[in-house]
Amino acid sequence: MHDVQDVDAYVDDIGVILDAAGSERAVIVASGEGALLACLFAAAHPSRTAGLVLIDAFPTYSWTPETPWAPTAEQWRETAAGIREHWGTRAWLARTSSGQVDEAELDWFARYMRSSNTPGALAAEMERYVGTDIRSVLPTI
Repeated sequence: MHDVQDVDAYVDDIGVILDAAGSERAVIVASGEGALLACLFAAAHPSRTAGLVLIDAFPTYSWTPETPWAPTAEQWRETAAGIREHWGTRAWLARTSSGQVDEAELDWFARYMRSSNTPGALAAEMERYVGTDIRSVLPTI
């Protein structure tokens, strides 16, 4: 199992990046799980957050009565197993593409996936976020 820092540490990293850039306040652009982190940062540090631009953002990645479209715990376990087995391969891409993608583009994207994260690290990171739910924080942003 890969060791993945907790969500609070990632949120703190946003402040470290702003400090390193010499920025007192910024509009934060984030997608996916990064959007979740940006929301938590904005709630904890409103004086440093001028705005949020969120792409593909979800307040929780887990099934709840309020998010019936989200995967169940069992579906997430299956996804993690699939990541460990197929991340960075055409088999993984076949699960998520319409089949109308150029072969060279598939090869490029598979290489990109392999260079961005290892299968075990990605599965561990995903498992970290699955339990995070920021719905109670949203009204404070």
